[in-house]
Amino acid sequence: MKAKFLPYLFSVTLFVITSQAIKAQTVPTANFSISPTPVCSGGSYTITDLSTGLPTAWSYTVRTGGGPGGGQATTYTVQNPVVTFNTPGTVTISLVSSNAGGSSSVHSATVQVANGPNANIAPNNPNTCIGGSPLNLSVTAPGPAAAGLTYSWSTGATSSVIAVSPSVSTLYSCIITSTNGCSITRTTNVAVTTPTASIVSVPASICPGTTSTLTATISGQGPYTYNWSNNSTLSTTTSSVTGFFTATLTNAQGCSAVTSYTLGSSSTLTLTTVSTPTAICSGNNGVLTVSGASSYTWNTGSNASSITISPTSNTTYSVTGTIGTCSGTAAITVSVSTIPTVVVSSNPASGICAGGSVTLSASGANAYTWTPGGLNINVIVVTPSNTTIYTARGQNPGCPARNTTISISVNAQPNINITTSATGSVCAGEAVTLSATGANTYSWNTGSTTGLTIVYPGTNTAYTVTGTSSAGCTATATANVLVTDCTGLSEITGNSSFQVFPNPSAGEVNLISGNNTELLITNSIGQTVTKVELNNTNGRHVTLSGLARGLYFISGHNNTVCRKLIVQ
Repeated sequence: MKAKFLPYLFSVTLFVITSQAIKAQTVPTANFSISPTPVCSGGSYTITDLSTGLPTAWSYTVRTGGGPGGGQATTYTVQNPVVTFNTPGTVTISLVSSNAGGSSSVHSATVQVANGPNANIAPNNPNTCIGGSPLNLSVTAPGPAAAGLTYSWSTGATSSVIAVSPSVSTLYSCIITSTNGCSITRTTNVAVTTPTASIVSVPASICPGTTSTLTATISGQGPYTYNWSNNSTLSTTTSSVTGFFTATLTNAQGCSAVTSYTLGSSSTLTLTTVSTPTAICSGNNGVLTVSGASSYTWNTGSNASSITISPTSNTTYSVTGTIGTCSGTAAITVSVSTIPTVVVSSNPASGICAGGSVTLSASGANAYTWTPGGLNINVIVVTPSNTTIYTARGQNPGCPARNTTISISVNAQPNINITTSATGSVCAGEAVTLSATGANTYSWNTGSTTGLTIVYPGTNTAYTVTGTSSAGCTATATANVLVTDCTGLSEITGNSSFQVFPNPSAGEVNLISGNNTELLITNSIGQTVTKVELNNTNGRHVTLSGLARGLYFISGHNNTVCRKLIVQ
């Protein structure tokens, strides 16, 4: 019997560590090239990264003047930056490339930027038309810069000047090369357009017995030529009769356009009125002038083309003009103003404190200008650092300006100081005197409103006082009082010491002193519980018993030292 072999499936997972992954952890080596060459001023050039070691970040420094300590530096962080050199000279380019493995050493190269040709094409983006005169495009360069230049036009021409007559708008380019091999490309767009022409008649329609002036215009560059149907060769022609007028106009490019106008008749005149000045100050005179007719009648009764007026309020004047059978009317309103009386007010009105702002308001005129500041509104907000005089210049149309000043006083903030009787820490509940100076009135965060106040802090406390000067300016100051429990085994009282134990106590407490001394025991509300004499008679040792539960204070000689006693 033959043995049977069962097939088995094997799964093998291969982990391949590529050289790419290994290199990603290798610090790259920086390198680059620049193209095209030669490098010339005014041109754009690409710096191509040639770094090895798979860099993922780049930092190029392009510095003019040569060397690391040269002139202005520009930084680029793209892999292959495009740079432009505006002036010839030495340029140092430095590159640091980096990846996850670190940053390369600095790789630097010096580039000599040659002087590129300084030339342009003229005219710049001109217009022409189909059938117009050939247009000359010229490469121009200042002075000696033109010597030795060669040209390569997009038309194939190699001269500095070419003549073009495009049938459609065309972009022409020229590569201009100097003797040092530097080249620049310049372009100009020649737009092919149809010129536009028009005729304007003043007046638009003619009244019998009057004359109309027709003016023709055309687009494009001048000088222009004109050929009217009435044989006029000027830009304008006049006519005293109605009819159809045609003008053929040609611009400097030889482009022509034909336009026409029909001059009709009218029985209505168009009058033009002018007031000098346009606004009058009360009490002054003005002059009204009318044109467009041969005779006039004003509502004032005058028949002159110019009349003198002296209105006292806004007034509308009307005039009727006639030429033969044609007539027309016009009206003009003259505004009358008075010399302004400028009033300036401030809010607040009594000055401000340092750092504060004040609103200044001007009234009595149509327009205002503030000094200092130069603002042209009637209400301004200012924050002067010291006392300042502000001037509001107000003006009404046609009238002289008037000034009004206001002085804004700036008051200093009070300098508040706090002194305290506590030279260090105090016992809880011990009286502390706080004294504030530097202001006229005071307001403590304890509610006290006097400069001198007494407090009894139970814990560390910050006491703040707000002081107000006679000018109403305020400032604050803060004093911090540190409080201790006074529960140590012994305290110094004058030249004596005493011991209190146990503390806390269950109602019986021992007081021991090595010297004669008097101790005062008070409860938490300041009531005296007892006085204790420690002297030679009792061996300077006293036991107190029967004290109720609560908080007590034991003070030494003249209350200069305080201890807290807790009875549980």
